[in-house]
Amino acid sequence: MGLPNYLRGRVANTSPQFDFNEEATTLQVDADSLIYKVAATTNNLETAKRRLVSEALTLHYLADASLSRLHLTPKHCTKAGRFKVIAQKPYQGNRTNGKKPELVEPLRYVVGRAQLQLPPEIEVVFNDVYEADDSVVTACTADPKAIFYSEDKDLNCLRNRRLCQHELRVLPRVEGLGWLALKELSSSKKVDGRGPVFFWAQMLMGDTADAIKGITKANGKPCGPAKTFELLQPYLIPQLDSQTPHPVTPTTTEADLARFVLRLYMENGQNAWPEGWLLWLYPKEGYNFLNHCKDLGLLDDSDLGMWLKAQLKTRWFDNSLEK
Repeated sequence: MGLPNYLRGRVANTSPQFDFNEEATTLQVDADSLIYKVAATTNNLETAKRRLVSEALTLHYLADASLSRLHLTPKHCTKAGRFKVIAQKPYQGNRTNGKKPELVEPLRYVVGRAQLQLPPEIEVVFNDVYEADDSVVTACTADPKAIFYSEDKDLNCLRNRRLCQHELRVLPRVEGLGWLALKELSSSKKVDGRGPVFFWAQMLMGDTADAIKGITKANGKPCGPAKTFELLQPYLIPQLDSQTPHPVTPTTTEADLARFVLRLYMENGQNAWPEGWLLWLYPKEGYNFLNHCKDLGLLDDSDLGMWLKAQLKTRWFDNSLEK
């Protein structure tokens, strides 16, 4: 159930952050990031369990959801075979010796073994094949009216309404191919964005959280966030400053973005399949990066299409590699 009716009037008069839905709405939560946050800020398991339920209920009410689904990646998950991809860097190789909060696995265990009492409006979703963010993308693709929440940026490729972890309010659905912006941090810059254009931006700049390099060089130069934003400017509507969202021009198609990015890979002499396979999140079971490229018409008889087909046949996937 959503926010109780007797509270709706009071909340509407005191805070604009609560969302009101006219029909039953599901909140899809990347609970991997939620568990990590809770585990990093508590000292014992009992406190962590209470905090997790409290955090989940807070998100549930902020989204005015009828049902909240907490998507978790089990420890034995095969992660859609990503560990078998021979990319520029081993997938999530930066986590091998990393020290994660000691309560992460115990908290994940009690949730997965149903040892944590949850309200009936909150469900836990486990998948042995796909990661939590894959599972959220699949659910949101099936239900365009669903709201999603994640502490990580990967899910920004979605068009669905998003419960923002910073503003703690529901942001509207993104239309078209989305937008990009370049945010100034204290000592660096980062590309922010929403919609499919964000996936193609990640294909250039990579994803440091999962040790995905992205393109090694674009036009002969390293390709970090600032360079990525610069390269994609021809496909964006200009704004007064870089931090304002730049929508993708209405005449641009996703195939245009894909051909531009993949041609940079071709000119760099770098196989694009490994990075794309790792970054791709599954909108439905079995629909991988290759399927998407086919649907965009990229594997045609052009020089780029022929190159992609040739690269696809090279050795970039090793079934002997394990997690």
